[in-house]
Amino acid sequence: MSLNHLKSWPINQKIIASIAILIFSILVFGGISGLFIQEEINFIEDSSVGNRVKQLAQDQLDKKVDDIDFFKEIQKLIQETDSSILNKAFYVQIGYNLVVFMGLSLVLLKLFQVNELKSLTFKNKSIILYLVAFVLAISVPQLGNDATYINELIGLDVLQEFFLGIDDLDDKKSLISQYILFFPNVDRGWIITVIGLALIPAVGEELMFRGYLMKLISQESNYHNGIAISASIFALVHFNFSNFFYYFVLGVVMGYVYYWGKNLFYPIIIHFVNNALVVFFYYSAISGKAFFEFNSSYIFLCYILFCLSILVFYLNFKRNKHIIK
Repeated sequence: MSLNHLKSWPINQKIIASIAILIFSILVFGGISGLFIQEEINFIEDSSVGNRVKQLAQDQLDKKVDDIDFFKEIQKLIQETDSSILNKAFYVQIGYNLVVFMGLSLVLLKLFQVNELKSLTFKNKSIILYLVAFVLAISVPQLGNDATYINELIGLDVLQEFFLGIDDLDDKKSLISQYILFFPNVDRGWIITVIGLALIPAVGEELMFRGYLMKLISQESNYHNGIAISASIFALVHFNFSNFFYYFVLGVVMGYVYYWGKNLFYPIIIHFVNNALVVFFYYSAISGKAFFEFNSSYIFLCYILFCLSILVFYLNFKRNKHIIK
C-alpha cells in the first residue's frame, strides 16, 4: 500500500504525528538500549568504581577539584574498568543514535515532506561561512553555560528533583558515568570515539531537529516559531531539566544558522564541534597541555566572537535572499 497520501495531510497533523513518533521511538529504543547495557551499568555502580564516581561527583560540586584533576581522575576510572564493558555501552549508544535520529529523520522526510530528501537545504556553499561556523561552534558553549543560570532562577533543578527524584549529585554522577563509558580506553581510540560521540549525534540530530522538524513547523507558522519550538523539543529530549536552557540556546543558534546560512552542514559543524570539545578538553587535561585558560578575558572573547559570527550569517542572509525562495 502506498503511503504517498501522508504527504497531503495538513501540516499540523504532520507535526503532531512526527513529534509523537519521535517521542515513542526515544522511549522504546532508549528502553531497549538500557536493557542491553543495564548489566554493565550495574556492575560499574556496584564496584569500587561506582563509589569513587559518587565521591568525585561530590568533590566537584563542593569545588574541591578543578577541571584538570577531574578529568585525570576519570582517566584513572576508565583504566580500572574492563574495556569490553565500556565498549559495549559505546556501540549500543551509536546504534541508538543511528536509529532514533538519523534513521527516523530520513523516514519522516520520506513520509511527510513532498520533496522528501530534496527538502533539505545545502544550497549556500561558502568557505567563509564554513570557517565562521567553526568559530561560532567554539564560542557558543560559553553562551549555553551562562544560560543555565536561568534554570536556577526559575527553579528547573528543583522541579527535576521534585518530580524525577534527580538532584545535582545524581546529575553529576550520571555525567561522570557517561564520560567513563564513552571516552577513549585501551581498546578504543580517539578517532572512533569522536565519530561515535560527536559526528554521528551531530548529523542525526541536525537532520531531525533542523533539517526536518524546524522546516515542518515553519510551514505551519513562521521560521522564528519553527526555530524556537524545534529548539525546545531538542532540549526536552535530552531529559535533563537542569541543562534545559543550555540545549535550548544551542538549538536556537543552530536554527538561525540554518535559516540564515541555508546549508545544513553549518549547524552540523557547530553541533559536531560542540560535542567534540569535551573530548578535546579531556585530552588537554590528561596530557598536561592547557590550551585554554577559562578566565574573564576568555569569556569576553567568546561573546565577541559569537556576536561577530552571528552577524556574518545574518548579513549573508540579507545579501542572498534569493536562496531563501
